[in-house]
Amino acid sequence: MSFSIRSPKDIAVGLFYVGLGAAAVFIARDYPMGTAGRMGPGYFPSLIGSGLVLLGLTAVLRSFLTEGDPVDRVHWRPLLLISASIVVFALMLSRLGLVVDLALLIAIAALARNDARLSVVGSACAAFLIAFCAIVFVKGLGLPIPLFGTWLGA
Repeated sequence: MSFSIRSPKDIAVGLFYVGLGAAAVFIARDYPMGTAGRMGPGYFPSLIGSGLVLLGLTAVLRSFLTEGDPVDRVHWRPLLLISASIVVFALMLSRLGLVVDLALLIAIAALARNDARLSVVGSACAAFLIAFCAIVFVKGLGLPIPLFGTWLGA
């Protein structure tokens, strides 16, 4: 019995997920796990990493069983802009604060589309997302994230 890859896209995504999940589990192994009721810092990354490995293995198995699409060319603009928005968010959070930094993240990530334009609906969705994150993470969970950062005089 011979095995042949029938869905190159599934095997590529599956191997990516397996690698990402295995890296998360590997990094989290040095942190205390805790219990489900009292989670340690290694609990969540191990749980998510294990889930990614299982999802990846499922995609790899599927690549041998079902016909699928070939791997497309890499779309560099969205890849680079979305990655850049995350890096800018991480670097600027304490300087700009959550509200301004999330607005910047959304604006940079939105430029990943070729037909990006400012719209009322998009702006309303962004405002809702920013307010939701501020309420959940800063007020609800009490995370020490400034709403407005040091560069804004807060």
